[in-house]
Amino acid sequence: MDSLPPMKQLYLELTEYRNKYRIHLGNGSWLTFENKTQAAKFLRKYKRIIRDNVNMLNLLQPNVNQLYRQTYFQLSERDINHYKRLFHGFDDRFTFIFKKFSSGNRNAFVFQNIQTCFNILIEIVESLHVFGQKSKNYNLTTNTRPLLKHLEALNDTLSNDKRNLFMNDKNVIELKNYRNESTTTKHSVGN
Repeated sequence: MDSLPPMKQLYLELTEYRNKYRIHLGNGSWLTFENKTQAAKFLRKYKRIIRDNVNMLNLLQPNVNQLYRQTYFQLSERDINHYKRLFHGFDDRFTFIFKKFSSGNRNAFVFQNIQTCFNILIEIVESLHVFGQKSKNYNLTTNTRPLLKHLEALNDTLSNDKRNLFMNDKNVIELKNYRNESTTTKHSVGN
């Protein structure tokens, strides 16, 4: 009996550096924790946000593709090529969410790729909506309007979740740059 192929996994990494624990956030930013328990708690929240958003992207992309396919024969060759490039870009960035990079750098681009995927889907739906308005395709505009609002709401939720992730009981985690190392983070002490 053949074994099932391995499922896609998010490889988020916690590394130890100078007797502290840190998580690479991307763009040269590192979040540093004094103890492993704090870091593990943060990593669980981080993974949940990422997993939720990746699942939403995976569920919504076929809906967007279906709208594109329903309008395919009404589109110009130029528009078709434009949508093909956007869908290819989505697939490429979605795949990169699960890529393994070098040690200590595995989760550096996860949020960036999720954000790019949302932006691509929003661009496709906005473009289809405008096309529906111009061509008086009321069925298309009726379907794209709520989908666009839903995608924008999910994108806003992602931004809020990322911002809230770095909040701890009204204490903002501050990212500070140091000369000899990447960005280090310290937790603020309560008022």
